Amino acid sequence: MARHKGVIGTTFFGCAVEHIFKPSTAWQPHMQEFLNAMKPAENLLIGINVRVSDSIFFTNSADKTSIEILDQLTSCADALFAEFKRKVGEHSQNLSLYLMTNSPALRKIAPERGIYVPIWPAQHIDNINVSFAETWPAFAETLIFSKMDLRIIYHNQRGFAKLAGDIAYHREMSSKTIFYNAGTNCSNPQFVDIGSIQAKRETHPL
Repeated sequence: MARHKGVIGTTFFGCAVEHIFKPSTAWQPHMQEFLNAMKPAENLLIGINVRVSDSIFFTNSADKTSIEILDQLTSCADALFAEFKRKVGEHSQNLSLYLMTNSPALRKIAPERGIYVPIWPAQHIDNINVSFAETWPAFAETLIFSKMDLRIIYHNQRGFAKLAGDIAYHREMSSKTIFYNAGTNCSNPQFVDIGSIQAKRETHPL
């Protein structure tokens, strides 16, 4: 078994998650089309996660708190990208933001802000009335989140977004997951490891 930073990189849990989240042949073209639209060869890919409470499914509008969280994580992504440009060159790449969320309202808002969201309808993975087949959009979005160069997760909102980081780690992709809170300094140079990002792109091209 390969070892990574003192931890067994291939575990029973890791292999099980890998099997569960492996996309079917029917889903792979849709996922690849979405990733290609983000232009991974030209842009820094940053994923942000905003998970809202179940109450959001009883309204057609995004609540103030979820919009504020989206704004905070977007600002954090901008700061990370500024640090990335400082390290590799001002005109090297652009920024592509991907939103992983269970909020239908935020999915509508995101494209207006230039943030990528998948074209398939989101399904609430925790809803016991949803069939397993209908949860595949959530699985696909989690796998896409794992493929980002950097990921930002609000500190008390983990779930599948945290699992995406575990998937990336199991695959020994060195991209960074940042757990954001009000005190997080997104300009911290340690958050943007150019060597890890480049290694991830070389060993796991999208």
